Amino acid sequence: MPGAARSRGAPGIYGEVPGVRPSALHADLALAQGLDTVLDYGRRNHNALVLLQAWVETPTWTDSENFLNEHDSDLRTPEIQALFADADGPIARQHSAILGLTAELPHDQVYEIVTTVDTAAEHAFTAIDQADIPRLRHLPTHSRPAQQ
Repeated sequence: MPGAARSRGAPGIYGEVPGVRPSALHADLALAQGLDTVLDYGRRNHNALVLLQAWVETPTWTDSENFLNEHDSDLRTPEIQALFADADGPIARQHSAILGLTAELPHDQVYEIVTTVDTAAEHAFTAIDQADIPRLRHLPTHSRPAQQ
């Protein structure tokens, strides 16, 4: 349930529907789509939220890259994409960009872009020169220093 996830510290990743009681929403969905469908949907979303929260809470960039390597296909599901689409915080945007870039580039190269300002700038200039707007959108606007 959205309220349960929010109370565990995921306010920027998992949104709520304003003015709608989750129990009423779920009851209406269960009547329309069937209880098993609604429960399966809720489990998938919960599992996606738990996985995403574990990834964004990794303490170092090395741990983050290792987590992505281990869970790459699980982090590319529609449920994860939906969570990112609803999120507007800088950490969610950063991890969404990492996923976008790793679809095209090796993971180690992407983490070099994320952690090194000069590498990020070099890739931004290359994307501009090549008019590669999709890649430019995924590049970080600034890099955070390595957490190691």
